[in-house]
Amino acid sequence: MPVLIQNRQRKVRLDRRQARRDLEAALRAVSCPDAELSLCYVGERRMRELNRRYRGLDRVTDVLSFPLRAETPEPAGELAPRLLGDVVVAPGVAARQALERGHSLAQELLLLEIHGLLHLLGYDHEVSQAEARRMRREEQRVLRSVGAERAR
Repeated sequence: MPVLIQNRQRKVRLDRRQARRDLEAALRAVSCPDAELSLCYVGERRMRELNRRYRGLDRVTDVLSFPLRAETPEPAGELAPRLLGDVVVAPGVAARQALERGHSLAQELLLLEIHGLLHLLGYDHEVSQAEARRMRREEQRVLRSVGAERAR
């Protein structure tokens, strides 16, 4: 199974089946249909610990990505399956952000999951404004693609 999902928090109800379908669609949209990744939902305390340990930032964040490779993965087909890494999401943070941004929790979670996936693929919005724009465009493209698959 290309997407392994764990829920290690209890505050927010989640649809893990939909998350799996969405991430599988996102993997197809980025031309990595055979790639594998894990998605883990955690509470805010755990997310803050991870952010402090791995980024040196002592605050909660919405999503973290842990690529298995330092370099950009090979094009699709060269490794089967290609293990991308781990995406960690804090649903409590996502719920607050969804309210602030005026959309559903499901939409916010999807955006964070796609954002994390793109980090696994080498996108990094913190490098430059140009890279941030590039990543935002790719997020929107993948969101549209996943939305189109949902509508089928």
